[in-house]
Amino acid sequence: MVKGKRQNNTIAFLKALIKFYPYRIHRILTDNGRKFGKQFSLMCKKLKIKHKRTKVKHPWTNGQVETTIKRIKNETIFKKYYPNYQALKKDLIYWQNKYNLETSLRSIGGLTPVEKVIEYYQSLDEEKRKKRLIKKTTKEIFKIYNITL
Repeated sequence: MVKGKRQNNTIAFLKALIKFYPYRIHRILTDNGRKFGKQFSLMCKKLKIKHKRTKVKHPWTNGQVETTIKRIKNETIFKKYYPNYQALKKDLIYWQNKYNLETSLRSIGGLTPVEKVIEYYQSLDEEKRKKRLIKKTTKEIFKIYNITL
């Protein structure tokens, strides 16, 4: 979760994302909001990430993101009262883990998001695995998400 819609918050979030996830980010698609302005684009360039923006007045380009945000809100903040930021953050982490580990998606053949990542990773040859898995091993990722095989 990011406090505020400013470029410095967005850049800090991007850096935290890169630090947390073991995969290299190749490109980012954003809307044209101020939070994704010149400083954000320069940071992407510095990090060797291609930053693309959606076309103005083409909301269908960003439709899946908007649908996901709506789902998150409907299943969290529109359902419950949170007495403080920490309670909200805790519930969003719970929602994210439940979604990634338990939600079967038709768009990926009825698998959960984590199952799809595992399937993809297992399909790579050893050299590609080493390139894609830069910072964390599969065991570390499974530990983060409490996955047992």
